[in-house]
Amino acid sequence: ICTSAQEVKNPRKNIPLGIIITIILVTIIYIVTSAVMTGLISYKQLNAPQALALAVNNIGLPWLNYIVKFGALAGLSSVIIVSQYTVTRMLLSMSEDKLLPNIFTKIHSKNQIPHIITIIIGLSMAILAATTNLHNVVKLSSFFIIITVISICLATIIMRY
Repeated sequence: ICTSAQEVKNPRKNIPLGIIITIILVTIIYIVTSAVMTGLISYKQLNAPQALALAVNNIGLPWLNYIVKFGALAGLSSVIIVSQYTVTRMLLSMSEDKLLPNIFTKIHSKNQIPHIITIIIGLSMAILAATTNLHNVVKLSSFFIIITVISICLATIIMRY
């Protein structure tokens, strides 16, 4: 939500509103899902990596497992798309502030997106996904988040002084 602040009408009002609504909705969904899961299976058995699939499997409706697996796949896919969107917007802002080469500020005339950054990040993510074990990618994701925060802090210091 915060990375799209440049593209929002009235960001002072809409960004905090979007964050608050998102947190409230996610909290309600999480509580309802947890309540249903503990109603289906003992909470002691839910200490597993695939707790939702385990609870649904306990119902005895095999077709429902496919819906849960599809939901997990859709969730992972949306996280990847949002991550790519976030990185491209962050790099666009850094290049507009002259912290990266000007080539990254190029916006596609028809689609109005930073196409060069999007292609570079997309290819990088594709190569990483094709050549790296999923377990290692999950471990590295926390590292990349820390690197992102550090780079933003350093960029802020450089811009300020």
